[in-house]
Amino acid sequence: MRLPLQDRAQRVITERASLSSSSRVGAGRSYDHAMAAQGYSAEDDPTWARLGITRPSTLANITLNAKRDRRVAATIAAGLYDNVIVFFDRLSSRHAQNLPPSNLAGPLLVDGYRDDPEVPNAVEATYATAALERLRARR
Repeated sequence: MRLPLQDRAQRVITERASLSSSSRVGAGRSYDHAMAAQGYSAEDDPTWARLGITRPSTLANITLNAKRDRRVAATIAAGLYDNVIVFFDRLSSRHAQNLPPSNLAGPLLVDGYRDDPEVPNAVEATYATAALERLRARR
């Protein structure tokens, strides 16, 4: 029997928080299915600053993507910020062959268009850090 997404996402977030002292996974965040419709703002989300993302234009881009793509909003709501960073890195690369292999076992984003989507695995923090550095170098 599958648990509702909110319960699964909260369980995954709680398990990951207990396995790691890192705050990168957004421990304590619960899934909010209507997050995009409620006007998510990356500028008001302190996790981005903890990850070192403070540039207003970057935060505005994250906000815009969360409003346009429910997968991005659902992934943020599930606390998988690193997955969003890697997603943007892969989108912004002009040549996929220049990206290191990701070793993904599944999708990067939560499918925000489904009522009961699977919660993807979190990407490794070191991979997300490297992705963030590549994004900064592309500015």
